[in-house]
Amino acid sequence: MEEFGLRDDHFEEEGQIISRDTIEQSIDGGEAYRIVQDGQKVGGLVIKVDGEKGDLDLLFVSPAVHSKGIGYAAWCAVEKMHPEVKVWETVTPYFEQRNIHFYVNRCGFHIVEFF
Repeated sequence: MEEFGLRDDHFEEEGQIISRDTIEQSIDGGEAYRIVQDGQKVGGLVIKVDGEKGDLDLLFVSPAVHSKGIGYAAWCAVEKMHPEVKVWETVTPYFEQRNIHFYVNRCGFHIVEFF
């Protein structure tokens, strides 16, 4: 929203791609981290780990610092923190092409389902 404004009508609640309730449930049920660069908060992520399975619930970086490797560095840090995880899963809206590119081409995720 900050970068592109209203793009379409794929929102959970008025003007929100992800509702506040969804975000709060993810944080309450997982491990939440801030992404900090040069002392400034530039993003965050929420993961859940259960043995060899991990879920990436949220990963976000401020549009002001997109394309600087920050999201990828944060993801690499998560993988280093949890070497026991063999399979990571995430979900992203099908219309978020930038997200899909990031997860598949940068982080090594595989698309297994569209819905």
